[in-house]
Amino acid sequence: YTRPEFVPYTQSSQPFVESDRPYAPPEKINPVIVNKKHIDESVDFRKSKDYENALKSCDKALKADPKYLDGWNEKAAIYIDKAEYKKAIESCDKAIKIDPKYFYAYNNKAIALRMSGDYENALKSCDEALKINPKYSDAQNEKSKILDAYNLKAAGLITKKQYGEAIKACDIIINSDAKDLYAHHNKIMALKMLENYEKALESCDIAIKINPKDLTASNFKSFILKEKTDFEKAIEYSDGTFRIKPSYQMSNFDYFLKLPYLSKVSTIDLSNKQIDDKGAKLLADSLANGRFPHLKTLRLEGNKITDEGQG
Repeated sequence: YTRPEFVPYTQSSQPFVESDRPYAPPEKINPVIVNKKHIDESVDFRKSKDYENALKSCDKALKADPKYLDGWNEKAAIYIDKAEYKKAIESCDKAIKIDPKYFYAYNNKAIALRMSGDYENALKSCDEALKINPKYSDAQNEKSKILDAYNLKAAGLITKKQYGEAIKACDIIINSDAKDLYAHHNKIMALKMLENYEKALESCDIAIKINPKDLTASNFKSFILKEKTDFEKAIEYSDGTFRIKPSYQMSNFDYFLKLPYLSKVSTIDLSNKQIDDKGAKLLADSLANGRFPHLKTLRLEGNKITDEGQG
């Protein structure tokens, strides 16, 4: 047996045309139209809560074009609806990596971050979307939701007496939206609870400047000024002796201990000030925690401290 010489196939220069019908070139398939069709199907499945088929349709589009931005954004929307926020954020990040100006992905990322309780980064993502497209209404609405949730969190921190964390949250909100009055009100409250009256008054003035009819800030300011004035009137200081008038409440005594000139005080006179066992406990705690200045004398005679108050 002799193997015949191999002859490679060469394509003819002219396509084969049957004699009974004219030649028609094959119809080209537009991948953009096909991908859009898959995404439209995915949206319909997602709206009917058929997330399994929604993901399948989405993946078909992304398999055909891994850089299809609407495909990644739709996938993020599916995961948001499924409450799988980490996966939603990952899908948004992939779209943003492909096109850093794709503001739709920033908005979906903001939604996922808000839903997972990360309000700080949610604000950043939402602001990025609005930076690219300031008129994007979905991002404007989302930002309002984030600010409302973040302010509610700040108020909760104040209730828990986590004043420093509350102030930090308020500052982040104000940095994003300088005219958010709720954030200013929460900050005033936190500063007041920390007895930082000067900063609290500054925040009051900022809020009143934003809205001269802001009764909340005006009432805060009046209250703080009264408390601050009463405090200053309650102090008598001379010759290294620090005296407090009987009318002043012992519950605010911690604020006295923060005054800068107390380092020069040698005597604190609290005699005949109606101090009871609770007041004595407050003083004892202040001494034990090292908040007292270095004294020569602490006068406590003439108060209502009982034998049971020795502890």
